[in-house]
Amino acid sequence: MTLDPTLLRDAVAYAEQWVGFRQVHRRVPGIQLAVWHDGELLSSCAFGQADIEADVALTTEHIFRTASHSKSFTATAVMQLKEQGKLALDDPLARYIDWITTDTPQIADVTIRQVLSHSSGMIRDGSDGDFWQLEFDFPDEQAVREQLRDSARIFASNTQFKYSNIAFSMLGLVIAAASGSDYCTYVRDNIIRPLGLSSTGPAFDDRAAARVCRGYSPEMFGMKRFAFRNSDTRAMSAAAGSYSTASELCLYFAAHCFGDERLVSDASKREMQNQEWKVAGDDVSWYGLGTVIKKVGNRRLVGGTGGFPGYTTFSLLDPIERLVVVVLTNAIDAGAGLFAGGVWHIINKAMTLEPCKVPSPLDSFVGRYFDLFGAFDIARLGTRLFKLDSAADVPFGDEIVELAFTSPDTLRVDKGPGYWSPGETFTFDRLGDRVIRVRAEGAMSAYPIDEYERGIKARRLGEAD
Repeated sequence: MTLDPTLLRDAVAYAEQWVGFRQVHRRVPGIQLAVWHDGELLSSCAFGQADIEADVALTTEHIFRTASHSKSFTATAVMQLKEQGKLALDDPLARYIDWITTDTPQIADVTIRQVLSHSSGMIRDGSDGDFWQLEFDFPDEQAVREQLRDSARIFASNTQFKYSNIAFSMLGLVIAAASGSDYCTYVRDNIIRPLGLSSTGPAFDDRAAARVCRGYSPEMFGMKRFAFRNSDTRAMSAAAGSYSTASELCLYFAAHCFGDERLVSDASKREMQNQEWKVAGDDVSWYGLGTVIKKVGNRRLVGGTGGFPGYTTFSLLDPIERLVVVVLTNAIDAGAGLFAGGVWHIINKAMTLEPCKVPSPLDSFVGRYFDLFGAFDIARLGTRLFKLDSAADVPFGDEIVELAFTSPDTLRVDKGPGYWSPGETFTFDRLGDRVIRVRAEGAMSAYPIDEYERGIKARRLGEAD
């Protein structure tokens, strides 16, 4: 599928509106969105707050903890060292970490490839994972040894996909042994600096501390959100230490598109992005080597995801079409994957349409309109108008409504489910160039937000304007 640039810009324009509304609708403190295509950053925007208590607006320059995106950095570092002949994917970890043989001989045969693909069978977070709740510090190397001493392995290797942060952390020690440089220094020197990234790092540091947005707890059981303290991931940085902005993660994943060999060869990318294991319970998800693989519509995407105390993050790219979407959120219950998937659904829909090559009269109808039952968007993609549920998880789902132009002030419901009044008309009342009311034939009126709020006061609450 070739991406038409005009349709892509239409899709990105609506995606920004959709993400902005859902940030408020889902009560997410803050969201960054960035979209990159073939050398151009098409979108970099921010919604909500970086600090609720201090009432600080989120900007595109705020840094987020991107957590398990670290696994992509780590896998990239491993592939670089493989290309240099300094390690092999089927080498056992014990070749590079001498204490495995003495402390945890039960994992002496676990290989680098098995860790990269989460098929090592190792325990997820060690014998006590409450560092994820910040009850104590993330483990250093000695604590990792102790965490693994009695409970390193749960299953035999190569039997199933079993996510393991502590196993991935050990790849940081492998990289240090193979390269002669500690993990963080290696990633900065060989991945971050070659790409010119100034707001990205492998582990929390002073630069991140100066610009990081606050990360918040879930809003559940009536409890008010609270901000987590930031913590050093120490020996687990190779699994969960990274930080970045949405725009810089776009630039990082751009280097994982085919044809860009600044970090690793296309052959290494194909190996990283190969479907090693199906993710049980999810019909559209697989895992490669340090790489998340998802199907959105008919499009196969790769990327990374992360969850950290106060943050959820998701990046998905089409490495052939050279298109990257990144969503970062500062609440653990925000569901960054839903946002990233929704943006891709918008893009996929747009690519099925005819592009509009000249300014469109349809743009005068575009907007978000409210009634007492909720909100809907009228969006233009190419030469078509659509009526969409502003709050839908999947913007172009089964109940998609298409609208046909009938006059400069009216649209007709051309296609859609029977519940959405097919054949009926929407009339747009205007004050100059501004829509002040949308009258649905045989149904309710809807208003832009400012007119809706005034109407609620005057007509529903009995108050004067």
